[in-house]
Amino acid sequence: MIERVEILFIQGSVVKVTTEKEAGELPALPQKAPEEKEEVSEEKPTHIVSARVLWDFNKVQMQRPTEHLMDVSGIKYDGTHTLERLEPLELDESSPTYARSNLLSTRDALADMHQYGSLLTGVFHSHPGRGRSAVHPSQTDIRNQKKLEDAGYKCISAVFSRDGWVRFFTVNSPFRVVVKGKGVECVEENLYKLKKAGDV
Repeated sequence: MIERVEILFIQGSVVKVTTEKEAGELPALPQKAPEEKEEVSEEKPTHIVSARVLWDFNKVQMQRPTEHLMDVSGIKYDGTHTLERLEPLELDESSPTYARSNLLSTRDALADMHQYGSLLTGVFHSHPGRGRSAVHPSQTDIRNQKKLEDAGYKCISAVFSRDGWVRFFTVNSPFRVVVKGKGVECVEENLYKLKKAGDV
């Protein structure tokens, strides 16, 4: 279960951040010229995920006894989003069943993505259990993903188990995942298994 800060970060305007526990307004980033809205014709936008980024997060989360949380950045090209780089976040809280990102750390990660023309394309976090049943999103996970979608982010979330299961999900945004690389098996739609998890 994760608690994400809710961030409205659109066209470089004022960044407004709220959580259930704190609220504030952060300085505006440099202004960016408005972009024309793109028409999306496909019903399920494709998200291409690097197998390496899945293994990298798995390696990080296996080193921690508590839940872990990281943003993932990528780009959009011809209607396809990529998930290719982990963005470390400082956590205000982390327990075996809960993680909450730090407000300023989240802001800085988004600002860094903006500087290089990258987008927030994914949110990865871990669950403490094992097996495919451990990667079902909790109600808190669903609520926080919905906040991102309502704020206009075209990102997907993923839940990792302690033994290499990974499930991608959204709330109201149709999507299709394609994992590119080695060492990852597609078990069913949006559900994957890292082969030989723990050996890397």
